[in-house]
Amino acid sequence: MLLAGTDDRVAGLVCIAAPDETETSQGQQDKFPVTDVFSHIEIADGRAWMLPSGAACFAGDLPEEEQKVVWATHFAPAFDLFLRSAPGVAWRSKPSWYIVAANDHTVHPELERAAAKRMGATTYELDSSHVPISQPDIGLLFSKLAASTSYEQFSVLVRQSQGSAGLMRFLLLDLDSVLTLDPRAPGWTGRRLVRLIAGNPVTAGEMTRHLPDAGTYAPVTILISSGNVVKLTGV
Repeated sequence: MLLAGTDDRVAGLVCIAAPDETETSQGQQDKFPVTDVFSHIEIADGRAWMLPSGAACFAGDLPEEEQKVVWATHFAPAFDLFLRSAPGVAWRSKPSWYIVAANDHTVHPELERAAAKRMGATTYELDSSHVPISQPDIGLLFSKLAASTSYEQFSVLVRQSQGSAGLMRFLLLDLDSVLTLDPRAPGWTGRRLVRLIAGNPVTAGEMTRHLPDAGTYAPVTILISSGNVVKLTGV
């Protein structure tokens, strides 16, 4: 991400770790206590695999069933990824936002705070795990926003309504309920496929002030899947 961030088309960064050009992620982590997730890692086939028991360290604020989905769909990085450095440091020249996860058991929260301070980033500290996905009911927010009379009031309402990840759930599509009934998807029963559309209108507005096209990336779509992929027939 930091290497891609030096591209002229990138207007800003949202980070959870940000080494300097001569640093590595592992070098930064070594300056702080070892986090719990490293007791649940196995090196095999040149990659660092998170064991099922590590899901609680990675996404501990999700229900147990959703933690299992995170584990089943996570991608194992190359074992030496965090020992590599990247040329170019985008955060030195571009506006940055930083999420500090106060309950992070993967990257130490004190490391996150130190990195955010050095970057001079706009920082949000959330009472969350490393990868929080928390969306409160958005209906109440819309009724209150309709009565807001100023940007300040609007911002307060959004902050009060957002979840621990700083996001709000706009729409949840339970796709597996449709596929279970679809004769072209035999064997789908028992699998899960959920499309989640989430975002934050205040954050999107701040990003758009720096780059108008950034508004086209908000909200975001998150696809959560478990089980084997079933190929639709007759398509």
